[in-house]
Amino acid sequence: MSREFRTAVILAGGKSQRMGFDKQAIKINGEYLIQLIIEKLKTIGFEAFIIVSNKPSFYVDLQLGDDVKVVVDAIEDCGPLGGIYTGLVHSRDQKVFFTACDMPELNESYIKYMMERIKKDEKAMAVVTKFGQWIEPFCGFYTKELAGDIVEYVAKGKRKIQPFLSEQSVIYIEEIEARKFSPDWKMFRNINTFEELIRFDSIYAKNIIE
Repeated sequence: MSREFRTAVILAGGKSQRMGFDKQAIKINGEYLIQLIIEKLKTIGFEAFIIVSNKPSFYVDLQLGDDVKVVVDAIEDCGPLGGIYTGLVHSRDQKVFFTACDMPELNESYIKYMMERIKKDEKAMAVVTKFGQWIEPFCGFYTKELAGDIVEYVAKGKRKIQPFLSEQSVIYIEEIEARKFSPDWKMFRNINTFEELIRFDSIYAKNIIE
């Protein structure tokens, strides 16, 4: 992998209100989902990982390795945009991949495709996917240059990612193109509720109930 694409950020600072327990603790087949995500990203070629978490103590005993850094939000109560800012300021690379801790079906081929798209456009500050009139901010690539613009945007009392990106030079991959990689859109699927968790690991979900 190109040295400018070594870092991946996993956002794990959500409130998990719909899940009923902290999504950072989700396990699939006995292994923490966040570990499975890191393992998958390593197969693509990522070498450094940043977990943005509201509970860094959760990771003390996980032994994630020296290539994983756990940090807390640098901008409190700012939602995903604050997580993006935090990941960018802690990254050693200019182009950084972002995903969330509850996305079990990341598509390696699509991530490589996004990487190639932003690599070819020197002016692009990010690459994200369109979903109708909306966007899928994760998975996506963002550049370190955005950090300063995020600070200014948040200082105005704004928080939403889509309006922020509309002010930037962004590569938008249209839905029809993205569905060539994931026709059922599973690569953007989140585990937001207990019912969704059951689809992935009914035994683990049953143990939580008991």
